[in-house]
Amino acid sequence: VIAGTRSRESDTKLLRPMLTWRPLEGLEATVIGEITKYRGAQDSSISDIDNVNFTTPNGSKQDMSLDFTPRSEINTEQIVLDVNWDLGPGRLTSITGWRQIDLDTGSDSDGTKNPILENIWFVEQHQVTQELRYAFSFLDRIDMTAGVNYFNQRIKSEERVTAPFLVPFFGPFAFSQAR
Repeated sequence: VIAGTRSRESDTKLLRPMLTWRPLEGLEATVIGEITKYRGAQDSSISDIDNVNFTTPNGSKQDMSLDFTPRSEINTEQIVLDVNWDLGPGRLTSITGWRQIDLDTGSDSDGTKNPILENIWFVEQHQVTQELRYAFSFLDRIDMTAGVNYFNQRIKSEERVTAPFLVPFFGPFAFSQAR
């Protein structure tokens, strides 16, 4: 924060290639991939020191400052395979998906040049899905769809909160929680 203004920057890059293949009459397969990369800065929790009236222990007003640059980094990768096959009186569809997300973010929650309260968060997520369905007309009067769906997800997250001001009360520590 400089002279009461906030400065933020972010950069997002995305690539989404797609390929469709028709090897036989009535059979079509489409592969869609995606890679996303996001890099950005975050505000601290206390974004305007004038509204907070923050003072140091000796009573002097302290300007907004950060002891590290708050940031966010998000990376995602995914692939989807969509297959449609005209089979008999209906259509068989298979949709398979895979996704991975990595998140790394941190904030200087106290908004001072001292390491009073900092929060850092990491998340890794992996996901696999499979849908298989058959859609058809019954007696030329009723449209029906029957299918199954599989979903599996693994999430690993860790949050770290550093609060050195609590050292006199609890000794040196950094709270860390993993899920």
